[in-house]
Amino acid sequence: MCERLCGELQGLRLGKRLPTALYVHRSLIVSLPQIMRALVSGALEERTETVEWNVFKFALNGTRLSLLNYPGFDEEAFPRLRRSVSYALSSGTCSFREYAQDDRAFVLHRKELFVSGDYPLRDEFELITREVEDAGLLRDTSAIGRLGQWKKRLADGGFVLLDG
Repeated sequence: MCERLCGELQGLRLGKRLPTALYVHRSLIVSLPQIMRALVSGALEERTETVEWNVFKFALNGTRLSLLNYPGFDEEAFPRLRRSVSYALSSGTCSFREYAQDDRAFVLHRKELFVSGDYPLRDEFELITREVEDAGLLRDTSAIGRLGQWKKRLADGGFVLLDG
């Protein structure tokens, strides 16, 4: 199964792709290949309590699926990761993690890449990305993944982050 999943992941042309993972908003689940939809559905069925999530992450090596909760995905320009449920696909084990909401919080950029072309807020997401790109704030992405780093980069560029 891993070989097939890895092939599907490599060929997929939606979501936000990083060197080790593919991130996709939950609204795109219907656009995924059947094997990936089945993995997400299976992960959700395995949990007896409600798992709040809006982004899923597939490890490109086919070993892990994570359901990520960014409560401010639609409302905040750069939402913070609140919690995750991660599933090891080979063993079926899962782990929960809560994330700090201070300057160590992980933040999202380029939200338009996570969603479909007809997502209601996609134009707004693109506008936010274009504004920070035009200011040169996304040139070096190695130091913008955490809220504190991102706020400093914004301040250096003359921006202020208000309520996300």
